[in-house]
Amino acid sequence: MSNTQTYEHLPIIDMHLHAVGFELFPGATDAPDTPEQYMWDTIDLLERLNIRAVTSGPKDLVRQWHQVAPDRIIPGIMFSRPDEITLGWIEEAFGKGDLAVLGEITTQLEGIPPDDPSLEPIFSLAERLDIPVGFHVGL
Repeated sequence: MSNTQTYEHLPIIDMHLHAVGFELFPGATDAPDTPEQYMWDTIDLLERLNIRAVTSGPKDLVRQWHQVAPDRIIPGIMFSRPDEITLGWIEEAFGKGDLAVLGEITTQLEGIPPDDPSLEPIFSLAERLDIPVGFHVGL
């Protein structure tokens, strides 16, 4: 098999995709014209390359992307402090299919280590519901 051969039918799982607000592109010369175009361009790429992506970002954007491409978007939630989400929201969102992964968790950005007791209720719920947990390991 040649190194130049393509693998277009093999699936890829991307563990780190952001559904982001359009404000992250100020002054970019190659930015899409609208937030919707950015979403569609990203989903088109996921389709063409056979990628399923764990997607985090603002709850409403992740939900929108997941509704548009449920076979490509694996909905997650990004948070830096345990008080940014509630156990009730996690349980409800997971039950409705609006959440499949607790991640990306970025508590280290707030000085909260992964073994901090404030995260234990979230981890206990994730264990009970069998929800994968994903930490962003960089700063």
